[in-house]
Amino acid sequence: MNLKKYIFIFLFCPIILIGQNLIPNPSFEITKQPKTTPLYLPADWTNANTGSPDYITSLHTMVWGMPSNDLGYQQARTGDAYMGVLIYGLSGINRDPRREYIQIQFRDTLEKDSSYCLQFYLSLADSMQYASRKMMGVHFSDIAISSTNKFALPYTPQIIVSDTDYISDKTNWVEYNFEYKANGGERHITIGNFNDTTQIDTTYVGGGSKFFYEGTYYYIDDIYLGHCDSIPNDTLTSIAENQLFSVLKAYPNPVEEHFFLENNSKEGLQFQLYNLLGQAMDVSPNQNGKRYEFAIGHLPKGIYLLRVNAQREMATIKLIKK
Repeated sequence: MNLKKYIFIFLFCPIILIGQNLIPNPSFEITKQPKTTPLYLPADWTNANTGSPDYITSLHTMVWGMPSNDLGYQQARTGDAYMGVLIYGLSGINRDPRREYIQIQFRDTLEKDSSYCLQFYLSLADSMQYASRKMMGVHFSDIAISSTNKFALPYTPQIIVSDTDYISDKTNWVEYNFEYKANGGERHITIGNFNDTTQIDTTYVGGGSKFFYEGTYYYIDDIYLGHCDSIPNDTLTSIAENQLFSVLKAYPNPVEEHFFLENNSKEGLQFQLYNLLGQAMDVSPNQNGKRYEFAIGHLPKGIYLLRVNAQREMATIKLIKK
């Protein structure tokens, strides 16, 4: 698929980094065999309440099949499976209080004051007439959180997905990245809508492949949690971006106070530095021939994305600020 380039979400890195993903079964490819029902379930993943997130896989047919299912048509980003989570439902002037969550235990405990990067992909189901923002949250906890009903869990998520923009893309898998500083001892992650029915922020998008549904429901795939220097690369980097990358050299990386960018092409370049929230950072490089010097000592520690624009090409370099 032709993924859109969202300035604050896509990471293009020149080196393939391999690190441990603390999320077991991150793309939902490992399945449990059906027992009392004909439905397969993803291994390791659980519900956090009595709602029922949907396991969408090519092993199923019709309702929860892949790529075609009752809520739309979407290929898995990788493999043959992904999950579907109801964010909220609308019925006339009433709002559906049901919530669905997915939850999993990490492979290892998070270390106090260590920074971890979280990455996953979302796509709005075709039949949904509304998109949301400030709705989907991510909650880290020492123990599994749970409820005996189907309503919103009474917890405050540490991460809110897309605080400013509505998540409305029904065609592409949109990538989201976040940085989380651990309190220490966290072993579980829970993803879903923690808001009650009075705090729903929606926008009408219309459409519907099979039927119209007044609500928001997202597909989710490829969840990564681990050290920030090992974020998976997007394998769909364009040829033009690879060509531009081949003439750029950024060093040192990680960065403390200054870093340099060498440009071995004849084209002039423009730059913008972003944090993982998509906020533009105020940096103006000093140019000396084909070398640019950036001063970022005033910025907080973390992951930054340097977007480099040439006349007809574009590249993004991931920088780690120590």
